[in-house]
Amino acid sequence: MSEYDAAQTAVQAALDAGATYADARVMHRRSESMTARNGEVDSVSQDSDSGLGVRALVGSGWGFFAVPDLTDRAARDAGASRFEIVRFIVLPLCKTGIALGSIFVVSIVMGDFFVVKVMSGGGSASVVGAFYEDIGVLQYPTAAASATILTIIVLLLVVLILRTVDIRKELTR
Repeated sequence: MSEYDAAQTAVQAALDAGATYADARVMHRRSESMTARNGEVDSVSQDSDSGLGVRALVGSGWGFFAVPDLTDRAARDAGASRFEIVRFIVLPLCKTGIALGSIFVVSIVMGDFFVVKVMSGGGSASVVGAFYEDIGVLQYPTAAASATILTIIVLLLVVLILRTVDIRKELTR
């Protein structure tokens, strides 16, 4: 869940609960540290955390509520619905695994189609099966063109997936 979405949800939850005024404050803190010993780097670490605070006016009294992070439990405490929790917390946390898993599945499935074609004696129809038939009848230019087109399609799929996930950022966590 983005900081803005968490703050907006928390303010709306306070207003829905009967507050006449509510505001939210989101704090996001990042820290980096490095230790060195005898002129050589010993360790490098990064840390980040987030917190959300809501201030509300109910009647003539002020109330304050804070959660230490923007996780599922904190979002529920702040008033997020189940759909918002899945959309803003679960999916962003799973995005890298879904993207990398998709790349592996596409590459494995492409190989499996070829194995099925060979093992079935040519009884199944697929794009990879067409390559096999073209090579079998010495139609190398057609097979090369088809393979190039399929490779470009798979590469475009991988680029599209990698545009949604910053692998470098995920690896440094």
